[in-house]
Amino acid sequence: MAKKHKKEKTGKRVGSKSKTGTIKTDRHFVVALARGLELLACFRHRDRLLGNQELAHRCGVAKSTVSRLNYTLTKLGYLTHIEELGKYGLGPATLTLASGMLGRLDIRKLARPLMQDLAEFSQCLVSLASRGRLSMIYVDVARGSAAVTLSLDTGSRIHIATTATGRAYLAAVSEQVRSDVMDGVREVAEVSRWPDLQRGVAQALLDIQKLGVCFFWRLAERREFNRRTSAPGQRPAAYGDQLWRSDIRRLTGIFAK
Repeated sequence: MAKKHKKEKTGKRVGSKSKTGTIKTDRHFVVALARGLELLACFRHRDRLLGNQELAHRCGVAKSTVSRLNYTLTKLGYLTHIEELGKYGLGPATLTLASGMLGRLDIRKLARPLMQDLAEFSQCLVSLASRGRLSMIYVDVARGSAAVTLSLDTGSRIHIATTATGRAYLAAVSEQVRSDVMDGVREVAEVSRWPDLQRGVAQALLDIQKLGVCFFWRLAERREFNRRTSAPGQRPAAYGDQLWRSDIRRLTGIFAK
């Protein structure tokens, strides 16, 4: 008679990595809570309302699961349900989380006057950002009075490996942290894009060493170059701005001081 082998309990779950770079391997990790928080994070800067199908696509979970999460979050005030449209928007309860976090950041108060001075001088957008997994999140933004800039504001999320702000952060942290972040980026990035991401970050490290700032180029209209530049902060955080080529030398001098 064949003996039945008992399954050995290891106390560990089979792990997986979400689109945002969260590793779920810890037995203390509450998957349902994580899914609810990631669903809230799916709402981007310009998203007013999202339906179950779009949220399911962004979160990478079943539509039925999203429906239950939306119901719970609506009951708690973190989402608002617009019945006639069958869609959801962020609710007022999310403000309590944001205000509590921003209120404890003393660096915002210290940096704000300097950011505004730089924004007025350069007539561009100057931002203070902090890392959120594989993204950088704006915790404060200053604009020059005559600046025409991107419609990004406090709370906006940008990619850590394809923006000047993110690359400035990667230059400021330790090699171990940078390696861990880039491993996460590699897992969620398209295979064809990975070499360019590596080269871009490596170039940013060289720029920081030589100039004190790093750059991100993008071809824009009228055959001009839209260039963003950032410098690493001490926390670390990053001052970022959008500007034209004629302003690069002036701002490089400011950042280097």
